[in-house]
Amino acid sequence: MADIRELPFGADSFRVVTAFEVLEHLPFSKFERALSEIRRVSSRYAVISLPYRSTGWEIIFKFPGIRTFLRRNFLSLFLRMPLKFGGIKISGQHYWEIDGYNWRLGQIKKILKSHFKKIKIIRPVLDGYRLFFILEK
Repeated sequence: MADIRELPFGADSFRVVTAFEVLEHLPFSKFERALSEIRRVSSRYAVISLPYRSTGWEIIFKFPGIRTFLRRNFLSLFLRMPLKFGGIKISGQHYWEIDGYNWRLGQIKKILKSHFKKIKIIRPVLDGYRLFFILEK
């Protein structure tokens, strides 16, 4: 077990470093320190997931031949409505979450870009709560 803010590994020790549902358990003031450590021990990529507090609607369309037109097996339409995050006093676990009010997605992307060259964001189908960030060193 190790503290993500001080990983006991040398620089470039791993090709890919992952942190799923971890960083929101640290105070936001420690977020960048953790990112620095993730970048330091990764030789190429990092994949992290962060919660996005919101509600919304998602509609999935799937029909014969859709892959021919869209190069995907389905079409997803997603409408997100941000919700304010009440903080650790209410959640009992998370210090922060992307919420569109206190911690905006644009703000998080800006911080990630200060540590990594490329960022790709993936939202799993039918799961609007989690965002996965694929980061390239």
